[in-house]
Amino acid sequence: MNLHVYALKRSGNNVIRKWITRGRLMAVCGNVRPEYLDEEGISFDAMGVKTPLPKDISRQSLRYGSPRAFRMSSYFLPTYYAGVEDRFIPENAVLTQDIQLVIIVRNLKNCLASRLQRGKFASRMAYPTTLNQEMERILDVWVQHVNLSTNPHSGVVGIYYDRWLQDESYRLAIGNQLGVHRAVEIPGARASGGGGSSFDGMAKVRDVNNLMNRFSRLDEKQALILKRCIEIPHVAAAISKLESYHELTSL
Repeated sequence: MNLHVYALKRSGNNVIRKWITRGRLMAVCGNVRPEYLDEEGISFDAMGVKTPLPKDISRQSLRYGSPRAFRMSSYFLPTYYAGVEDRFIPENAVLTQDIQLVIIVRNLKNCLASRLQRGKFASRMAYPTTLNQEMERILDVWVQHVNLSTNPHSGVVGIYYDRWLQDESYRLAIGNQLGVHRAVEIPGARASGGGGSSFDGMAKVRDVNNLMNRFSRLDEKQALILKRCIEIPHVAAAISKLESYHELTSL
């Protein structure tokens, strides 16, 4: 199974990627632009390297679920996990028998809290710290992801990160859909390249409750920006929709 995985940055992407790919013969491409995900999929040579390797894929673009998978990649054509961050899902997104669309969504208050904190140290283009045009685009991407991930007829597998962290039965149900090995177990460490936590730098999944309350650690200025973002009417509606869907849905 080949996976096209859409998410905002700081949505648990790296630990979920590790959860999905560990122990599997699966090459991983990160930061892929949607236009590379065409009907022919992504091709790999005998060593599991994307051919041709797009310039837009980061230097940490190719990873494997395990060292054994890396050694075996010269003998078998691997399946792949293609991650797309901070992008709208195209209306003509690929839906074939061999490709599964996956959307990772995080509670917006925690996601934005992590992004606002990250913006102190990283690119303000990638992590805006004011309610500017790029922040508005990011919010619209999140709303689209919520609408698709909560639509049972959309053909996507939605993963609500906050629920995934806390609910074993939810992890098992999602894992069964995606062929995940040891689906109940959360990897102890985030995948390499994730940058760790915006708040404490740790690359570990430690206190789950702490991950659920990132917004409480913002300073006054950051908290005001967060408040303005989540009070935008269509954003507030999507927040309510996401929460209601997962309160009512039993997998």
